Amino acid sequence: MFQYKIEKATKKDGEEILELIEKTSSKGKLELIYTRRPNPYVSYKEENPDAEVFIVRDENNKIALQVATEVRNYYINNKLKQVAYVGGLRKNPEFKGNFHWTKMLHELDKNILKYHDFYCSILKDNKHATDVLLKKRKNNWFNFNKICDYTTNIFNPSAVINKKDWDNNQYTLKKVTEEYLKDIYEFINKERKNYSFFPEIKSLENFKDLKVEDSYILVDQNNKIVAFTSLWNQSSFKQYVIKKYHFPLNILKSLSFIFERIRYVSFPCENQTFQFSHLSFLLVNDSSINIYKTFLYKICCDIYKTHKALVIGISNETIQNEIYNYIKKISFDSTIYYIHSKKSEDLSNNPYIECGLL
Repeated sequence: MFQYKIEKATKKDGEEILELIEKTSSKGKLELIYTRRPNPYVSYKEENPDAEVFIVRDENNKIALQVATEVRNYYINNKLKQVAYVGGLRKNPEFKGNFHWTKMLHELDKNILKYHDFYCSILKDNKHATDVLLKKRKNNWFNFNKICDYTTNIFNPSAVINKKDWDNNQYTLKKVTEEYLKDIYEFINKERKNYSFFPEIKSLENFKDLKVEDSYILVDQNNKIVAFTSLWNQSSFKQYVIKKYHFPLNILKSLSFIFERIRYVSFPCENQTFQFSHLSFLLVNDSSINIYKTFLYKICCDIYKTHKALVIGISNETIQNEIYNYIKKISFDSTIYYIHSKKSEDLSNNPYIECGLL
């Protein structure tokens, strides 16, 4: 077996890392390249100063594998905990050797990270990664716990504006200004207790390119906040590039003028970046379905002329998930796993996994 050594990447490795991560793409009806142009190392560090990028080089000093970790504080069962998201895992397809994955993760944790708690997302159609992750082994030092099945929904705001029965005139949509921030943070701190895995938010401006003025609140007749979200455009530091359309999307794409008419997601040409905003940190009072619908409807009515695509990831276990069954959309299914070295924790308390942080 190839004798490897994990090392921390540096800025000068960015060009080679970019070449590696753009060699592979997600499979399915829509083939996407998830990338971080122009320099992945810089991208990770700008997004999260605590992020680290790790690489393994082969005998010819070429990168055989890269993986990134982003450490943040999350509320798990109402207790603040430091957890590392493990993502960006790429094995160079030109490298024919094998890796001992559990040994590598152990080394990553023991010698470099020392956090002992990780989470990751795996696309449902990536059966190889799932098999590697869940393979039964003797004397495993860590535990794998499924947090939830997870759906990433991509939809055109125009697909929502015809749902007038979702509206409720008792509530008013407002764009966020500085004067609302104190109340917003209090609202977030109250509502996040309904979930596990909600990230700690001390300031919206701690998230790269998330702008206060791109955030929305819904208020009741007493001007009390009942819902909050931010439209988070991350295209300056991470991008989704359409590599190829497969049946039936390749046929539909050739009739793209119809997409707009039927209020479906309109995707760019192949090899172009897909422009969208995340609906991030979306919370509603007491997880109310009716408030959620009203909030979503009013936002879409406000932005449908300027935004052609919104993305939200949502746990299949939450009651709000069913709302998106009534919206024309494209979805990607994945599973979120929690990896840790201690006794299994109960993560069934309505997991909230922020798609913008994956």
